[in-house]
Amino acid sequence: MSTGTTARWARRFSIASFAIGIHVALPLAAQESAQPPTKPALQEITLADLEGLVIDATVVMLRDVETNVSKGQQRATHVWQFRFSAGGEVQYSQSITIVKLAKNESDTRGHRAKSVIGKPHEFRDGQAVLVFEDGKLSLLRTQAEGGGLVEISLLRASSGIGCKFTQAMARENGTGSLATTSTNFGVKWVKFLNSREVSNSCRATRKVS
Repeated sequence: MSTGTTARWARRFSIASFAIGIHVALPLAAQESAQPPTKPALQEITLADLEGLVIDATVVMLRDVETNVSKGQQRATHVWQFRFSAGGEVQYSQSITIVKLAKNESDTRGHRAKSVIGKPHEFRDGQAVLVFEDGKLSLLRTQAEGGGLVEISLLRASSGIGCKFTQAMARENGTGSLATTSTNFGVKWVKFLNSREVSNSCRATRKVS
């Protein structure tokens, strides 16, 4: 079921590529020569491993935006937390702090949701679903125009479970706009014109009973 959900989302959306911050892949030969020595494969993270896990991630982005009142550049700090319980239940939150760089004004707004992996639910100004497959948790969501994708790749480490976090916006196929009505500063809508990641961190821990 999760594979089908991901495929349907991918047919509807494509990850946005902005004029800045575009990743350029190395030629295949260069990639092969740059690869570190192969290490023995570790056992893949399973759904059972998620129970009791807490993932905290922070992503900072610089964005050029247009709202119903102005245009400008802003720094957006996204603080995410995912808490996993038995039966694939997940409680997650997103706190967004926006700083208008021209005026040094800031505003913080929080969003929360509780769902079960594989079950569609409401989040912010759209619908969302959590998918877990191949050791990766994905949050697929729609917004007023376009959509969003969060991916958390989980891996076993000597200290327990490690994680890698990525966040991207996605254009709905056939349309070019990326916009949300779930906003800071009380504006009616925000269109995203450009975006690049500044920093990214992820930590996985076990919650204390």
